[in-house]
Amino acid sequence: MFLRLPHRNAADFNSSTVFVKRDRDTVALVAIACLASFLVGGIGRLALGPALTAWDDSVMRWIAERRDPLTAGWMGMLSAIGAGKVAIPAGIGICLILWLRHWKRAALCFLVTVLSGWALNGILKWGFQRARPEVIDRMAGAG
Repeated sequence: MFLRLPHRNAADFNSSTVFVKRDRDTVALVAIACLASFLVGGIGRLALGPALTAWDDSVMRWIAERRDPLTAGWMGMLSAIGAGKVAIPAGIGICLILWLRHWKRAALCFLVTVLSGWALNGILKWGFQRARPEVIDRMAGAG
């Protein structure tokens, strides 16, 4: 087990105490999920609006004015690391190492986390369907 809770006396708890705690946890989880969905909806409205597109353009122009080969190289490398050709084998390798070290719960947790993150990213991209902004010509070859 990953988490060891401090030893408690059985007299501290009764069946109603456990159910009250579960109910509070459930209410808190539902409240957090509702808040998160409102935040995602608000960010989605912002992402689809003209204000963010104007901000994108201004940031890209600012970056293009200050672009240098060293920074472009680093950004290209970071972009390559985040691509599937590196991230997928690295994730499989980490999961395999955890599994072989007999940390099966950690391996499963890592796998579920990675797959759910990938799925959420795809769902959000599909839901918003926001086109990528046009890249300035001077930024071509940046990675």
